Amino acid sequence: MYTPLQNSYQAQAPDAIRRMRILMLWFSAVCYGLYALILAPLYTQLASNSLHLDAVYTIVLGYFLDALDLAVFFVIYPATVYAIWRGGLSKAYSIPLIFSLMTLGKYMLNFFMTCLTDGGFPAFDIFWERDIPIIAPAFLLEIFQYGLVVLISGLIRHARMKKYQEEMFFSRAPYDERSLAFPLVKIFSYKSAVQWTAFWSSVVVLLGRLFMHGIYQLTLLVYNGQSDSLTVIAIDVVSDILIATVLYFVFILLLSYFDRKDMERLASASVSAH
Repeated sequence: MYTPLQNSYQAQAPDAIRRMRILMLWFSAVCYGLYALILAPLYTQLASNSLHLDAVYTIVLGYFLDALDLAVFFVIYPATVYAIWRGGLSKAYSIPLIFSLMTLGKYMLNFFMTCLTDGGFPAFDIFWERDIPIIAPAFLLEIFQYGLVVLISGLIRHARMKKYQEEMFFSRAPYDERSLAFPLVKIFSYKSAVQWTAFWSSVVVLLGRLFMHGIYQLTLLVYNGQSDSLTVIAIDVVSDILIATVLYFVFILLLSYFDRKDMERLASASVSAH
C-alpha cells in the first residue's frame, strides 16, 4: 500500500532522471567545451614550444586541465548514480548514452582544434597511424571507467531491490522505495547500498588514475631509459588516493542534495494538491 508521498516519489522518478540528464548536458558541455575548444589546444601549443614548456603558466594550465577531468568525476558520476538509483538502468539508460556521446565529442573537438592551430588536417594514413593510437585508448579508457561506475550502480541497486522485495513479501509495511538508499545519515554505513556504490565508484576512479600514471611511467622508461623518481611517483599515488577520498565525500554530499531537493519538490507538490 502506497502513501501519497511515496507514490509520488516513485511516479516522479522520470522527472528526477530528466533533471540529472539536463545537469549532465550543460555541465559536460561547459567543461568539455573549455577543454577541447580552448584550453587543450592552448596547452598543446605551449608545451610543444621549448620557450614555454617549463613556464609557470604552462604548468598551471596543465593542472587546470586535470581539474576539469576531476570536475566531471565530481558532478557527472554522482548524477549518474542518483539517476540509476531513482529509476534503474531501464529508465536511466539515456544518461550513459549522453555521457559517451559528449566524451566522444570532446576528443573529436580537441582533435579538430589541434588541427586548426597546426595549420591543417593530416592525411588519412597519418591520422590513422599517429592520432588514432592516441585518441582511441584515451576515449575507450574513459568510457570503460564510466561504464564500470554504471555497472556497479546497476548491480548493487538490483541486488538491494531484489532483497527488499523479498522482505516486503512477508511484511505488511508500506512499500517505500526511497528507504533503499536515502536519507544518508552517516558518512559511511555498511548497511547503505548507495554508499557502497559511491565507495566502489571512487575506487574505480582511483584505479583508473593509478593505471594512467603507470602507463606514463612506462612510457618514460621506454623512451628516456628511466622513470620519475620514487618521490614523484609516491606524490602521484598519494594525490590519487586523496582525490578518490574527496570524490567519495562529494558523492555523499551531492546524492544527499539531489534527494533533499526532490523531497522538497514532492512536499511542495503535495501541499499544492491539497
